[in-house]
Amino acid sequence: MKYILRFLISLFFLVLSLTFTVAYSVNLMRFFTLHDNFTVLASRLVCEKPFNNRCVKHYIVERPNGLSHDFVTLGYEIIPGGFLPKMKFKKVQYSFSFVLNNKTKTWFLLRMEIEFFSAGLLLFIAWLILGGPKNICKALVILEGH
Repeated sequence: MKYILRFLISLFFLVLSLTFTVAYSVNLMRFFTLHDNFTVLASRLVCEKPFNNRCVKHYIVERPNGLSHDFVTLGYEIIPGGFLPKMKFKKVQYSFSFVLNNKTKTWFLLRMEIEFFSAGLLLFIAWLILGGPKNICKALVILEGH
């Protein structure tokens, strides 16, 4: 029974650490590789039917070539509170900073994303040091024997 409990605790820490590490590394890479340049014309809220209980802000943006289209912030906000009309946004690829109305800014979620990514890595290292693989193997051997 104690090996089953160790197995469940080990599995919990493994899943938690991998979730943090993968999810936040994806967010970091998605923003880091983003390349965009536009001026915000307007915004609108698009809500899921039939209950309208999940809404996402869409922006009508104009590109430097004069074409305008719908823009969604990929599941995370680039600036607190979202974009306002007439804001000019420019982000070069391979950077965590961007230019907003001719002022260079750093992504406001960067610190939090790095902290959660680091927490996931530290949890995984702790899982390894505390014998996570050994606990899982012992529990699986016991389960096969029954």
